[in-house]
Amino acid sequence: MCPSFPFLLAGTPAAPWFDRLRRGSVDPGDVPLAQNLSNLLRLLLLYKFGGVYVDADVLVLRSFARLRNAIGAQTLDPATGSWSRLNNAVMVFDKMHPSSTSSSRSSRRPSMGANGATMARISCRGW
Repeated sequence: MCPSFPFLLAGTPAAPWFDRLRRGSVDPGDVPLAQNLSNLLRLLLLYKFGGVYVDADVLVLRSFARLRNAIGAQTLDPATGSWSRLNNAVMVFDKMHPSSTSSSRSSRRPSMGANGATMARISCRGW
C-alpha cells in the first residue's frame, strides 16, 4: 500500500512545494528523502482529517482527550522551567489547523529538511 500524495496534497498549502520537489527544485538537505516524506505525510493527514499522531516508540501515560492543537515537547530549559525544544513525535490537531500545515511553511524554504521537528519549532513560535 502506498499513500496517494496527489490526493493528500490537493488543496493544501504544501502542494506547490511538493511540485517543486518533484521537479528537483528543492534541496534535499541532510535529512533522507524517506524521512522527509514521512514527516510530510503525517502533517498532511493531520491537516486534511485532524486527529492524533503518535510515534510508535512513545509511551502514553495520560489521556489525550483534553488536548487540542498541541505538539509534544522534549527538552526542558533548567534555568526557566520552560520547554525549549519541540518534537513532532506527538501531535494533536483539529482539521485544517494552520500549524498542522508546517510543511507548507517549508515550501518557502529551499531545504527539504525543515519538515520535521525543526519545522514544528518554527511553526509554533507564534503560539
